Amino acid sequence: MAARADVDSHLGRRGAAIDAALSEWCVPDLSDADRVNVVQSYLVQADLGDAGRVGGGTSVMAERCRAAPAAPTVLIVGTHDIGQLAKTESNPARPFDPTELRGPGLGSTFAPTVAFAEGFKATLTADQGDSVNIRILSIGPGESLTAALSAINTDDIDAVFFTNSVAWGPNHPTITIGARGRLEVQITITAGQLVNDATFAGAVRNPLNKLVELLGGLRDPQGKVAIPGFYRRANPPGGSDRAELTKDGFDPNEWIGGLDVRRPAGSVSALERATMWPAVSISDIDAPDTTGTSTPASATATLSIYLVPDQRPVEVEAALKSWVKQQVPANLAATVSVLSIARPYRSSPDQLAVAAQSRAASRIHGRAPLFVPGGGAIGAGEVQFATGASVGFAGICGPRNGFGSADEVVPRALFDLGISQAAETCLQLRRRTALRSTS
Repeated sequence: MAARADVDSHLGRRGAAIDAALSEWCVPDLSDADRVNVVQSYLVQADLGDAGRVGGGTSVMAERCRAAPAAPTVLIVGTHDIGQLAKTESNPARPFDPTELRGPGLGSTFAPTVAFAEGFKATLTADQGDSVNIRILSIGPGESLTAALSAINTDDIDAVFFTNSVAWGPNHPTITIGARGRLEVQITITAGQLVNDATFAGAVRNPLNKLVELLGGLRDPQGKVAIPGFYRRANPPGGSDRAELTKDGFDPNEWIGGLDVRRPAGSVSALERATMWPAVSISDIDAPDTTGTSTPASATATLSIYLVPDQRPVEVEAALKSWVKQQVPANLAATVSVLSIARPYRSSPDQLAVAAQSRAASRIHGRAPLFVPGGGAIGAGEVQFATGASVGFAGICGPRNGFGSADEVVPRALFDLGISQAAETCLQLRRRTALRSTS
């Protein structure tokens, strides 16, 4: 069933301007400052209302508050920071192709923000008026979500949608309803000084050896995280949650594609592992100032610990520090430093943002969507805690499109579908508000 907003007519009017903005993003080797300018220029020419820099000067926001008094106020949160993207083997310069959009972080950063903005614009007709009040915030390089939010008014926010989120089944209606928490830490083991390895090997403790042993002990023989107390409060997935991932013929392993060779054995699907279970991932090991003939003075590992409801990052941090202290002998020093912390978040299908998305997806696809409990933007829990607003996730592409990489591919049909979903979501938000206000 088609959305009530006339997206086709809107794209006929706005297609050239949208292509111009996406093309600017895809220019090779843009600097961070250039990307900030691309985002700001797009929001200005989109003519949603006031648009300008906020926070530390790299984040950009546009605001339009012209809806009726009973209408909800919606905050759209995206990003134009590509500093954390996974590098690809090569990103050759290509001419812009409007049928297959391709660029660094395009589908996980800029394009979904554009899609939501254009979806909202498609609802602006003379006879219907504004469906919602809207603020569109794109977080810039070097700026934290918390800092950017502190620079704007969030007191009146009813719903928040994160656009830098995973859409697990682009060709099957799925709605992401949660985000795993993340505790990013560095573990450093220090011996004090470099020594000659040929002379002292076996006679002194090698901090790199001990670090590798410690990391190897993170999991027990059954594959569970071995840190005592790690699973305290962690809610294991229920039968209905697991069944949801295979409903209507959906394949929960399809999204991982060519990476199947890396998957661990077992009966749990790839999607369940990535969205319902906590995990510990080692992203880097470093022993500075060493050569092939010296035992390092120190060694550091960077870990990302992914958490599920209702795990508490501060409790996991305390458990990790206690465990590390027990593993390291007294003649070596160990420290655990927290780089970032974000609590897990899980919405429910009856909350305002998700209910509107669900009704929108049903109207567009003609069938009810599947709810996937993970894949949302890190930090959603902090935003929900700070604003009290209902939180949803409005990503437009997934891992099959190179999500989170320096070479993302977004078929134009997928981008246009994201516009339709956003437009209908805005209309459904107004419909629910109207029903509530007259009850």
